[in-house]
Amino acid sequence: MAVFWASRVSRYAHAVRLWQIASLTTSERNSGEDTIETYYKWRGNRAMTFAKGTAAAALSILTAWLIPFLKNEYEGTDAAWVLIVPITLITALAGLGVLSFIRMDRIHASYITAMVWLQRLR
Repeated sequence: MAVFWASRVSRYAHAVRLWQIASLTTSERNSGEDTIETYYKWRGNRAMTFAKGTAAAALSILTAWLIPFLKNEYEGTDAAWVLIVPITLITALAGLGVLSFIRMDRIHASYITAMVWLQRLR
């Protein structure tokens, strides 16, 4: 029952599986803790880089659009091009950033679960 439960708990698709954790317990180097920590640190850093990138892109597009908009430099241009397109793009990038933070939360929860199972299987 515990093995079935462990496979269902993690909502993170790239989580270390229970059979992989069991094989890591036989490792001579720190019983696999360093391997799991390195793997999840790498995954977390990738997600953080993506989140920072989308946030920076959204902020730079917002700045590049808002300053000319406030100076009324878009006078005579169609409202769809001036309002809808930039705001949609900024919202989409911000949404991707939020989804990346949710993914980071799942990575962290999966890391904690893997470490707990590593301690139980020793």
